[in-house]
Amino acid sequence: ASSCKTGAGGGGGGACAREAEISDLSESMSENMSFSDPQDTARLRTLSEMRRDSTLLIRKYLDEMKRLENELALYRRKTKQLEDELREAKDDLQKDEEIFEEKFREMKSLAEQNEELRSELWEARSAASQLQHHHDQQQQQQQQ
Repeated sequence: ASSCKTGAGGGGGGACAREAEISDLSESMSENMSFSDPQDTARLRTLSEMRRDSTLLIRKYLDEMKRLENELALYRRKTKQLEDELREAKDDLQKDEEIFEEKFREMKSLAEQNEELRSELWEARSAASQLQHHHDQQQQQQQQ
């Protein structure tokens, strides 16, 4: 029970205002903090009990803020690392796509050359067959 609420303590207006600010801060932080595990819930209960000693309460909140700042710094480092890895992977992918495009053009060109060579080979075999046929006819005529 606060002496500010009962009106006792005359002339302690500054102390009452400070106590009211601490109480408001405590309630606001308790409402805004989401405690996800039982340890955090227990910590909240102890914080409620600590409202009687504002110095200890403030120290506890400062420790919690420091922990959260450290955790945030850790997440920021991890995020930067992942962004760097993603950027590197995208660069590698771009290079791979360029190489693939170049190899695809080379393969298409080689396929066209192969088709031309097959066509020339077919023509050469056809000409050779005709020559062989003509040669065979000449031999038959000479034997007769």
